[in-house]
Amino acid sequence: MQLRAPHSSRVLCARSGDFRAPGGAIRGFRQSVPVQLPPRPPRFIYDVLNLTLEDSMARIALVTPETASPEVLEIYEKTLRGKPGNAQKALAHRPEMLKNFLPFYASVGRSLDRKLYELIYLRVSLINGCHYCTQHHVASSKRVGLTAEDWAALKAGDYSRYSENERAALVYVEKLTRTPHDVNDADFVPLKKQFSEPEIVDLHLLTGLTNLTNRFTDPLGLELEFPEEKI
Repeated sequence: MQLRAPHSSRVLCARSGDFRAPGGAIRGFRQSVPVQLPPRPPRFIYDVLNLTLEDSMARIALVTPETASPEVLEIYEKTLRGKPGNAQKALAHRPEMLKNFLPFYASVGRSLDRKLYELIYLRVSLINGCHYCTQHHVASSKRVGLTAEDWAALKAGDYSRYSENERAALVYVEKLTRTPHDVNDADFVPLKKQFSEPEIVDLHLLTGLTNLTNRFTDPLGLELEFPEEKI
């Protein structure tokens, strides 16, 4: 069941899976106990209903370990170490795609410095306004030393705090994201001064991958699996 943050005019009933507006009929109810909800229900409401915060807004059903096929469950347990995220739970509707996408995702950007990888993923996600991907890479960027100052600078498109090669990459991936058909030979001059051709290929693949996930996660209504970090 999808549960979109109810207004106080709606009620939830104590039995999991039943929902109505006041006065609405409920089928299959043995006993109903209307519970008046505030605009943003506290966590215990979701626990009572056997729902999770991350599943509540998704526009498609997520494939949980309990509902997964043996093939998907094996990927969850072995590849994802028993902790699939909501993006993987959505992608699991296509098991073969999930199986092939995970190693592809892990391979993109391998030739780049990890800090630059995170800078690119964050900047492209911020340009696209992707909340899910931005928050995931805010979290992972901490492991390479990025801070709230970096996130604010990337959000503003201010690259002055970064090295010459980082600036060259960020300027290029911004154009590649906003106006890809306007890329020209002149745009490659600073790139070729700073990066090898394998790295330039990775810059393009990483930018494309970020745009792909930005157009997959937020439009499907995927919720974060952890508390949001303000930036």
